Amino acid sequence: MPCHTQKRLSAQILEQAADYVFPDKEINSGSTKTSSNSLPRNIPSPGSEKIQTDFLSAQKVNKGHGRIETRTITTSEMLTPYSSWPGLAQVYCLERQFQWRRSGRCYRTACEVEFGIASLSRLPANPSRLLHIRRAHWGIETGLHYRRDVTFNEDATRMTLGNTGKVMASINNLVLALIRQAKFQNAAQARRWFAAHVSETFSLLTTPFSRP
Repeated sequence: MPCHTQKRLSAQILEQAADYVFPDKEINSGSTKTSSNSLPRNIPSPGSEKIQTDFLSAQKVNKGHGRIETRTITTSEMLTPYSSWPGLAQVYCLERQFQWRRSGRCYRTACEVEFGIASLSRLPANPSRLLHIRRAHWGIETGLHYRRDVTFNEDATRMTLGNTGKVMASINNLVLALIRQAKFQNAAQARRWFAAHVSETFSLLTTPFSRP
């Protein structure tokens, strides 16, 4: 379970007049699990009648880099009256289906399922909006964490003695800032380009930062 999915942190976020959207792949077995004693007791017996639900769904398809990604989110507010989680307004199930295609044919598929909780009700965050919010999270993941962990090899570095790790992290922060200053969206591409254009690299290093 992600370390951010905690009741204390959720309460702090709400105290600051903000909202949270937390993924939790262990929602059925972790601390977000709702006690069986808090569930409604008027569940119809099999074959008696159809259980009423409030499920709403939205879907988005993205294509790029030889891959088709279909994201389908289903939300519900039915758990809200029975949960002790601070500010819980709705829960969601997000399914991601991937197809890798080459020469017009699918040669690989994959599927991921994510469960999560949100303090946003359906009024400000319908399924389409909630799907967009979760997508924006991956922008942070690929825009910051992936760059640092993979592109700059921070996870694999052996430079950890003394203050070496902090110094390298500071240098990487500077490089990321310079890349943004140069209007590059892809850090790996930016590193290759500046490695081949030394004069432009020196110019970037000596040019004062402009305000966004």
